[in-house]
Amino acid sequence: ASSWDPKHDTKEACCSAINWVPEADCVYGATTTTTTTEATTTTASTATTTQAAADGWYVDGNKCTFGQSTQTLYTSASDCCINQLSYMDDELCVSLSTGVPTNKFYADQAASVCRQDCPAGNGLPCGGSPTDTSLSLYTSLELCCGTKIPWEPTCVDKSNGNEPQGTGKYYVNWSYGKCALDCIENTAVGCGGVASSWDPKHDTKEACCSAINWVPEADCVYGATTTTTTTEATTTTASTATTTQAAADGWYVDGNKCTFGQSTQTLYTSASDCCINQLSYMDDELCVSLSTGVPTNKFYADQAASVCRQDCPAGNGLPCGGSPTDTSLSLYTSLELCCGTKIPWEPTCVDKSNGNEPQGTGKYYVNWSYGKCALDCIENTAVGCGGVASSWDPK
Repeated sequence: ASSWDPKHDTKEACCSAINWVPEADCVYGATTTTTTTEATTTTASTATTTQAAADGWYVDGNKCTFGQSTQTLYTSASDCCINQLSYMDDELCVSLSTGVPTNKFYADQAASVCRQDCPAGNGLPCGGSPTDTSLSLYTSLELCCGTKIPWEPTCVDKSNGNEPQGTGKYYVNWSYGKCALDCIENTAVGCGGVASSWDPKHDTKEACCSAINWVPEADCVYGATTTTTTTEATTTTASTATTTQAAADGWYVDGNKCTFGQSTQTLYTSASDCCINQLSYMDDELCVSLSTGVPTNKFYADQAASVCRQDCPAGNGLPCGGSPTDTSLSLYTSLELCCGTKIPWEPTCVDKSNGNEPQGTGKYYVNWSYGKCALDCIENTAVGCGGVASSWDPK
């Protein structure tokens, strides 16, 4: 269906929108039950009694199927799921019954990741429908990871198939016996590799160095250099900011980011301090990311394309789009929040951002090409699917 087609939860509600069409001929893909010697024609309500040669939704293993059966019949997959497969998440049951993925997330605790209920061939985080039908579904990858995989801080990265990038905070790297930045080694000055999940993280190098207070302060930080006395300048220990001087080390503004090194500009002890004081127009996390080379893994809007992109290497596949070129953009913690806040006019924003073909809602809408009520799902994927509805179609 087109995005503007109204969607309806039941075929009865949909048929009321085209009440000039006979009820028996209102639903696309439905068959008419004829009278036989075994059974009389019966109009199904929510559930009908067991009878021969009747059409409706009936339980079939771990899903419901539409067709003729002598079992108890229901007028919708949802009614069948609620009444016959109540142990299962209703949305998951309807999805398995209609073949329309929910696009929600479920936990694979054995692998410490979450997977999305979408075709596995679409790439991570898609993992197909869960084989364990008792699992709960979650609206975002972040919510799934936080609720079901709380012990794994890199769950979101791992679920997306990305190499963990680290937090950008300080931790004790015992291989070097020093405090290092939690980021991939050699991607920025001071990066000592991605810390383990159990390594304590510190916001400042001072806090980290206090954890190894037997190491001399001047030798505590990995990658730091010692400023020697010259005829132009005396050695100075930087606080939040130092005065302008020659041959001093620290973080200084460099275009739309901060850089660590020697400079005669005002210097700061961290990329964050530099960003807050010198590039305050920019989101602080984005500025620190551009400065350290560590992606934020958060989401930003590409309103021209009606999608959201994730701040992660574009080569990792959608929704990754690299760092935003517009440094005035806001960052969001989830794809759903970005789409809902910045792309509210596009109901398929999440699907489009992930590179997935919109799957539809599985509800009923009026398909005017057929002049009948049809299910909002890709045509020919299940009985009654009339194509994905437009966002403005009542459901």
